Amino acid sequence: MKVYLRHFNINDLDFISQKLYPHTPKDEIVAMIRDWDTLTYKGSYFETLAIEADSKLSGYVSLYEREKKSLSVGAIIIPELQNRGIAFEALTEAFCRAKESGYLKVSARVRKDNKPSLRLCEKLGLLIFDDDTAADGKAVYKLEKTL
Repeated sequence: MKVYLRHFNINDLDFISQKLYPHTPKDEIVAMIRDWDTLTYKGSYFETLAIEADSKLSGYVSLYEREKKSLSVGAIIIPELQNRGIAFEALTEAFCRAKESGYLKVSARVRKDNKPSLRLCEKLGLLIFDDDTAADGKAVYKLEKTL
């Protein structure tokens, strides 16, 4: 299986509207695609990259610069492909991109009850350093890794 990251484009509109944002109007998704190609998000670097596995779209990786030289990462994989190691490969590539761009560490937030994501973070070398609460009130771990 070959996994790589790339920017979304207008040809991805059907995938995004059907698989990622099924309740969002297509004109809003077109605006999102334009914004995802590197923009400022609350004063910091933000980029959303498409994940392709075996030449098929399977989800996305988001990259946020929340602190100087530190990148926050997240990944969403469509349900039918979640058990194929795609998230691991995509995040590994995202970590390489971050390191090549001069970032010194990556961080993530994972719900405490999300065992698959916690196992993935452990496999990627992310270590728990704090507890927090998400906007929905769920308990989360803060994790990070030095690159």
